[in-house]
Amino acid sequence: MARPKPKPHAGPRAAAAPASRAAIPGSAWGLAVLLAAATAAVYARVGGFGFMNNYDDSLYVTENPQVISGLTWPHVAWAFTQPCAGNWHPFTMLSHMLDCSVFGVTAGPAHLENVLLHVVNVLLLFRVLTLATGRGGPSLFVAGLFALHPMHVESVAWIAERKDVLSTMFALLTLWAYVRYTRAPGPVAYALVALALAAGLMSKPMLVTLPFVLMLLDVWPLGRVRVPGVPPGTSRRTISWAQSIREKLPLLALVVVSILLTLRAQRLSGALEGTTLLPLSMRASNALVATVTYVLKLFAPLPLAAIYPYPARAPIAAASLAFVALAAVTSVLFWIRGRAPYALFGWLWFLGTLVPVIGLVQVGSQSMADRYTYIPHIGLGLAIAWGIADLGRRFGWPARALTIAAAVVLVAFAAMTWTQVGVWRDGTTLFGHATRVTRDNFIAWSNYGVAAMREGHLDQAGVAFESAIRVNPRYETGLYNLGVVRRDQSRFEEAADLFRRALAVVPGNPRTQLNLGIVLAARGLYEESMPHYEAAYNSAPGEPAVRYSFSNALSNFGVKRAEAGRQAEAIALFRRAAEVNPDNADAKRNLEMATVSTPR
Repeated sequence: MARPKPKPHAGPRAAAAPASRAAIPGSAWGLAVLLAAATAAVYARVGGFGFMNNYDDSLYVTENPQVISGLTWPHVAWAFTQPCAGNWHPFTMLSHMLDCSVFGVTAGPAHLENVLLHVVNVLLLFRVLTLATGRGGPSLFVAGLFALHPMHVESVAWIAERKDVLSTMFALLTLWAYVRYTRAPGPVAYALVALALAAGLMSKPMLVTLPFVLMLLDVWPLGRVRVPGVPPGTSRRTISWAQSIREKLPLLALVVVSILLTLRAQRLSGALEGTTLLPLSMRASNALVATVTYVLKLFAPLPLAAIYPYPARAPIAAASLAFVALAAVTSVLFWIRGRAPYALFGWLWFLGTLVPVIGLVQVGSQSMADRYTYIPHIGLGLAIAWGIADLGRRFGWPARALTIAAAVVLVAFAAMTWTQVGVWRDGTTLFGHATRVTRDNFIAWSNYGVAAMREGHLDQAGVAFESAIRVNPRYETGLYNLGVVRRDQSRFEEAADLFRRALAVVPGNPRTQLNLGIVLAARGLYEESMPHYEAAYNSAPGEPAVRYSFSNALSNFGVKRAEAGRQAEAIALFRRAAEVNPDNADAKRNLEMATVSTPR
């Protein structure tokens, strides 16, 4: 009688075998595809929305001559050598050029491409998490939060934020390539990691902390680097911290290059706010408050706004409480890292990926932004999903009940997202909503006014700019814009006063000098207007609008001098007008007539 063969014993190392796609039930993949379809349905109506030309879409597409001309070799060279909107992100600009080459300067396809990229990111996130952890259920919930959370509407529904969805696609491809590299190391596998990271950095430099995320992956869930108290992960091979860091050095070199190029681009464009406008105390305290706010908005995401302005003074008390809360959470999660390594992993993912956009190096005037959570919230979602699954196993909660609860949460978020998508229909809807859900939001009022101006509603725009100035009397943009409205309403005396107030805040601004000259000339004050035209021209001689307006003003002033019998002065003015703009036919004709009629 044959003796039965002993069954192989699955030791600890065998139990930590790498996850594979085969380990994930087909039903989970089916639900992931269903989630992708639901995501597309929630966002589909953006295909009927237009460009947000008063909110960066003009910089990226509609008024960018390199982009609207389509994808050509000279424009490819421009994308790699010149900054746009204060950033160096050539892949993002190439994607906009490709849109214009294929579809023309049309908003619908550009919107739908953002949606497509977001859907791809949902599936990629699910794949990366299942590959790294071997867990289908929690991975699906994290992907669902990422897909349907209303905080992510800004990244998807705004054409100018193509950089968010595009860079995240490459970030997730980096993580995928890295997990595969850890399973089968080699130069080709590592090159794929580096190429994906480089592409992501060339889409949006926010990914500069991604190598930090790869080091987190080495601890959990891969377990390549063993940390006392943290259980083994899914990787068969272990390495030391020193090896892990050396392994990331080429990736960190890519990050350094991206940082240098980004700082250069922002410096050239004037996007970096000076410390005199935003002192370090303001930026640091705001960063702490914003970080806690991002956490709270994951659970209670409404109301949301397109712009959140800085407070009038540094929120020291709130910042102190925020610091205590963040330190306490970090300490607790570090203390329980052995029982819940996923919690510390997700928390550090959140904090680490948020660092580049937290505002310590301030770009723009926003105190926080919904779009900044597009990648960081993945970490919080992961900590929550694995935490609930862990508690469910410990307390014996029925799997069906957890599934139903997860579905209810995602459906609720999907409903909020559907509503928030509608807010992005056009500029007046977007910024009108922002003025209603925030307080003293002078930037939102100003942007609402610009949108109303573009639609031809001058009275409505005037009220909006007045509201902005009422909140912040030294808001130069609001003063200037209200001056433009009063100019277009032929209220020239009010316009002149507003332009002077704007110049008192930002002296020498050529656009303000030009418009002050225009309204003074419209009141017949030609002699008083000329110094402002001259100042605008001296500041921006290459600007066509300044050159043409200055030339016309010189010619018109010359006519007035000729009518007053001051022929020599008139000739000098006509000659200068023709020099400033050789295409000014009126100036040339006036010069010829004045020269002929002048006795020799």
